[in-house]
Amino acid sequence: MPRMVGLWAGNPRRNGAARSLGGEDVPPFLVNGRAGVAARIEASTVGHGAASPMRLNLSIALGVGLVCVGITGLMQRLAWEKQRERMASTHIAAVSAAVSRLERALVLPVWNLDVAQVRQLVEAELTTGSHLREVWIEMSANEQLRAVSKEGLVNWSTAVAPSRGMVARPIAAPHVDRQPAGGFAVLDDDAPLRREFEARRNDAILLSALTGLAAALAAGLLSARLVNRRTASLANSLAAAPEAPPAEPSADRLDNIAGAAEVVLARLTGILGAFEDGIITAGPDDLVQRVNPAAAALLASPAPGQPLRQVLAALTGAQPEVWEPGLAAGGYEWTRAGRVLLATRHPLAGPGSGTLVLVRDLTALRVAGTALATQRAQLQSIIDHAPAMIFAKDLAGRILFVNRYYETVMGTPAAAVAGATGDRLFPPELAASYALNDQNVIASGMPLEFDEEVETNQGRRTYQSVKFPLRDPEGRVWAVCGIALDVTAARSAERERQAMAERLRHAEKLQVVGQLAGGVAHDFNNHLAAIQGFAELLATRIEDERQRRWCANITTSTRRASELTRSLLRFARRGETSQAPLSVATLLTETANLAERLVGQRVRLVVDTGPPGLVVPGDVAMLQNALLNLLINGRDAMPAGGQLNLSATVEHIDAARAAGLRDPLSPGAYVAIRVADTGTGMSVGVSERIFEPFFTTKGPGSGTGLGLASVRGTVIDHRGTIEVETAPGRGSTFIILLPQSAEVARNSSAQLPAVRAAARLAGLSILVIDDEAPLRELLATALAAQGAEVRTAGDGREGIQQFAAKPCDWVLLDMRMPGMDGGAVFAEVRRLSPGQRVVVISGYAEESALAAVMEAGATAHLAKPFAVECLVDLLAAPQGSPARA
Repeated sequence: MPRMVGLWAGNPRRNGAARSLGGEDVPPFLVNGRAGVAARIEASTVGHGAASPMRLNLSIALGVGLVCVGITGLMQRLAWEKQRERMASTHIAAVSAAVSRLERALVLPVWNLDVAQVRQLVEAELTTGSHLREVWIEMSANEQLRAVSKEGLVNWSTAVAPSRGMVARPIAAPHVDRQPAGGFAVLDDDAPLRREFEARRNDAILLSALTGLAAALAAGLLSARLVNRRTASLANSLAAAPEAPPAEPSADRLDNIAGAAEVVLARLTGILGAFEDGIITAGPDDLVQRVNPAAAALLASPAPGQPLRQVLAALTGAQPEVWEPGLAAGGYEWTRAGRVLLATRHPLAGPGSGTLVLVRDLTALRVAGTALATQRAQLQSIIDHAPAMIFAKDLAGRILFVNRYYETVMGTPAAAVAGATGDRLFPPELAASYALNDQNVIASGMPLEFDEEVETNQGRRTYQSVKFPLRDPEGRVWAVCGIALDVTAARSAERERQAMAERLRHAEKLQVVGQLAGGVAHDFNNHLAAIQGFAELLATRIEDERQRRWCANITTSTRRASELTRSLLRFARRGETSQAPLSVATLLTETANLAERLVGQRVRLVVDTGPPGLVVPGDVAMLQNALLNLLINGRDAMPAGGQLNLSATVEHIDAARAAGLRDPLSPGAYVAIRVADTGTGMSVGVSERIFEPFFTTKGPGSGTGLGLASVRGTVIDHRGTIEVETAPGRGSTFIILLPQSAEVARNSSAQLPAVRAAARLAGLSILVIDDEAPLRELLATALAAQGAEVRTAGDGREGIQQFAAKPCDWVLLDMRMPGMDGGAVFAEVRRLSPGQRVVVISGYAEESALAAVMEAGATAHLAKPFAVECLVDLLAAPQGSPARA
């Protein structure tokens, strides 16, 4: 390297490039010795270089000014902060005092609901500079006022809630319990305070600026004088000093510099050798200068000194026209021996500029990228083919992605929903539910499970959604992912299972009720049989017609009580249905009499029995129960009262209409019984389902959903159907269609036996086996009065003993007795006398036990209570007559 062996002579501004004493070119910005320096200093102070001292003076002045501005500004700010705190405290105290005054003053006016006085007090407070801008007052649930002060005027309006930023506080009542009489809220007027703050701040800024300007002017003047003096003194000293010979660097120092350079070069070479990327450098002449070991391993022959284009051609195995466009565009990629390589070219700036070529091995990166792409494709395929909706949302509820199943179910492509929120995609109530569930997941930071209703292209469906948070590498939640599976069918099956369980529980309850009803019916009918029998027996002993009517009333009442027992058994599904010709007029009249106490005083019941002589075949108790059910439903549909109409007409149903009914009928004449109300009516969706078991529109605990289903079952049992006509707000009409009968209705009034009728059972011997003493006495007295020889037994064993001791013509056998029941007694009697005539009588008997006895050859069966006359007719009939009475 060249050595500087002397100082450079000449003034670079006047002589151009100077020459060194050794004859080498030197930079033109150096001048020779102290004389040159002194000349330059002198020139700068005299005029040629006067700009530099001026800039120095300005810099000093500006710096001093800025320092003074900063110090002054800081002091002013501290003083201003203290003053602002004092002003804010004063303002807060004034607002608090105004609130206290207002709270004390408003107690009585608010309690008394005196709006005028309230307005007067508030306007006085707002217009007297009390630091309040707005007052909101709640005098009652329906009386809220808001007063706003603007430019000295008070504007009043109504507002159900305070404005934003206002906090409501209660107004205590003026009595002992101090319950709130109302409430109020205030908003302070801080505009004057802000204006004063601005004025004080502007004053501080102006004072700081003036202080800094004054300090800058003073510092500039002082600096100019000091610099000029020092500059002149330095120039004189340098001019007067003798010139020293130039010093030549020592050989040791130059060797140290060369050694340090070699160390730096060795370190750089080591760093380049440690690079995994290949590095090739070329000089300005495009000849390769250096190649690191990574690049040398890719080259077949040493590269330094060779042209760069030749080295790159050997490296890539291609001509320059192949790889040069790639290098120019940012990089050229090629494959060599199974390795993926990338070459990039970078220009080198500065002295000795040239070119740097980096060669990077991308094989591992490409393999990893291919594996990642494969995994991503597999994951995307799994997501797209999953039988569930998969989606993700950011914290603002915007959809980030959805899978293909989501697109299919919702009928919307993924591009259409990306970035959209639930408010734009779903109904408001569903969107709010989804957002609440998402927020719960974000707040908990854990997976949560929800049942969510979703509007799909197939209608509303139920989805079981599992939502979980997605976290970034720092563990922060940045999104919510959800997997939703259609569980509509499963939930429906679950509801059906619950309904089946409910039906099973109901059936079990009915079974218990049936068992209880069976026992009650047996005992109750025993008592009714005794009452009815003694009334009939009494009627044969008296001749007074008035007293005979009394007996008839007793008999009629017992028969009606027996019908109630049979209704209880039917309810428990343990009784038989017996249909006989019924008078529609009697059915509607008796049902209306029963319903008057049930519908209440606010409902008017109107009955139209229709044309006279209308008859239908049916069970009076079952039809009455069905009509009562409809009347009670009509009452419930009119909570404010109204009118119920119960009417009957005759309708002829042709084949077309019969086929279109809810339960198809045969064409013919039908009696239409209508139950119409003036209540709320029903929608089409409700009216289509009202006859389904367990469907109800009543609240929990108010209905089982079985009433109308049982009504329809009763009507179907009577070979009829039921229809409904309804509309919201127009009431409902239920129409029961029953086949019209040409038979004559059976008279339900009691027929009393004649007074002192002739003996019809003379010569017959009868054994009565019954555990009820009154009934035994009744039968013994009534049958003896007919000329029969009657013996009685209180239980089965006693009856068998008497029968074995002395046979008889007839055995009257009760089916339910303690100890040995009727079935066992019947079997023993038949064993003793195979052809013995036996009449089975029962208050209630299990159908299976009764059927077994009848199939075994019992002569007849009489259900308690029965008319004594019927029993006499049966016993007096010739042998071979029908076995059932």
